[in-house]
Amino acid sequence: YYGLLPGSKSLRVVPNSTHNGILSVAEQSLITFVNRFQEKQKLPEITENVQSRGDGKKELVVNFSEKPVAILQWTARNPAARDFRYACDIKYNSVPVSLATGDNTLSISLTTPDSGWQATYIEATFTDGYVATTQVYITPDEKYPETAPPSIDASCQTLPGRGLSPTPVKQ
Repeated sequence: YYGLLPGSKSLRVVPNSTHNGILSVAEQSLITFVNRFQEKQKLPEITENVQSRGDGKKELVVNFSEKPVAILQWTARNPAARDFRYACDIKYNSVPVSLATGDNTLSISLTTPDSGWQATYIEATFTDGYVATTQVYITPDEKYPETAPPSIDASCQTLPGRGLSPTPVKQ
């Protein structure tokens, strides 16, 4: 639904954070946003498309309206569930990536793990410190769990829905 939202918009996904932990990036995110607003400077536009390659694999193609000074690819894997919450002991890892030579375009493969699911997104930092991210892409996109995600503790519980069977809490 993000693409259907009207007007200028920007997304910021924060990996490996609790609800309270997001405060560590909130201030800087707001400062750079307000600075752009006060200076009547546009937000960076990030256009993202998932494309099928000739070998049947998918790639994420990202175009930036401004050249970022740093780009990270964040990835998390969960072999048991399509659930990437930090509270469920899932951690994202990052690797720096580079733009294609001569333009503001980035292409990365969306890898499907041998088991479970993988979540991937791109984070771009711009010259003024503004940080924007793509949406999170989950592979395989067409595969869904048949049971609710396992619960490690109360902070990781999920209400089963859509006919899913709850899994027992690990003691």
